[in-house]
Amino acid sequence: MDVTESSCQIRGTMLKIRLGNLAKTAADVLVSSDDSRLSMTGGISKALLDGGGPPIRLDAQKHVPRSIRDVVVTTAGTLPAQYIFHTVTIDYVQLQFASEPDIRFMTTRCLEMADALEAKSIAFPTLGTGTAGFPIAEAVKILLETIGEYLEADTHLSEVTLVLYEKEYIPGVGPEGIQQVYNTAVGLASAISQRQRVSTLLTELDGLLTVSGLPAGLAAIREKVEAVESTMASLRRHVAELVLDSPKASMSGKGTDAAPQPLPSVEGVEYETLRKVLSNRLEVGDIQSIAYDLLGPDHNVLQAGTKQEQLLSLFANLYNRQMIGELLKWIRRNRPDIQF
Repeated sequence: MDVTESSCQIRGTMLKIRLGNLAKTAADVLVSSDDSRLSMTGGISKALLDGGGPPIRLDAQKHVPRSIRDVVVTTAGTLPAQYIFHTVTIDYVQLQFASEPDIRFMTTRCLEMADALEAKSIAFPTLGTGTAGFPIAEAVKILLETIGEYLEADTHLSEVTLVLYEKEYIPGVGPEGIQQVYNTAVGLASAISQRQRVSTLLTELDGLLTVSGLPAGLAAIREKVEAVESTMASLRRHVAELVLDSPKASMSGKGTDAAPQPLPSVEGVEYETLRKVLSNRLEVGDIQSIAYDLLGPDHNVLQAGTKQEQLLSLFANLYNRQMIGELLKWIRRNRPDIQF
């Protein structure tokens, strides 16, 4: 597979955006995105298992079951890494999917754990964008902002990489759109890097003006630098808006400490009831028809492994788009034999 890569620097750490395959990326730590059973049956988790071998699964199964936000450390098997950090983005027990605060929390947690292990490099996928159904554009923004904020403090990490897999079917993007996501991600990373440089310059200038006793007229220099920072902040917002020019996750919240929320009832039908009934009555062909009719051809539902995982992926995609009500309408229109 051809690899496209771009990089910028935040303090002493190189931030890379890579269009390639995480399982073939050399780093001390590779981050995976998986379910609460760490089943590694689809998406990036399966790719890492296929590349690293059975020891990864044997190690992971010592730590199950888990919950949303958990990060489990295992061997990397024969992969070009020392560790795999398994983030939990789907909770089968609580029927929850990772939200914006969860992704921010897990990203920070992975960086902190990498530092604790004195790792020099770590590579992330777009967390939660596979079976969990979180929109990739939103995930890219969250990951880069969180990584950028973390790297402004002291860290052992010399390299952090965000890997976009060019051959995946991405919700709301499609296989041909991944290059555009890569381009906007590079722009956002560059804006974050430039903003950090300006912030550092302002701090240094503050110190210079404080200790030098230079004439007050030099305060004009600070005003000009602040104007540059304002311009960079505007650029960062503009690039972020470009990245977010795709369906946004309705599960987003404020603050990294917010607890994950269970799915509510829809039109008087409890989610658990809906899931159980459809699990028993729908076949794979029905799931495919629903995904195509409601999500369009660029969905990733059928990339999940079992029928149950496909159904869970369908729910995640529809919930993130506030379309569970549309699912009920589809059932009533096309399968009137199913009653809740």
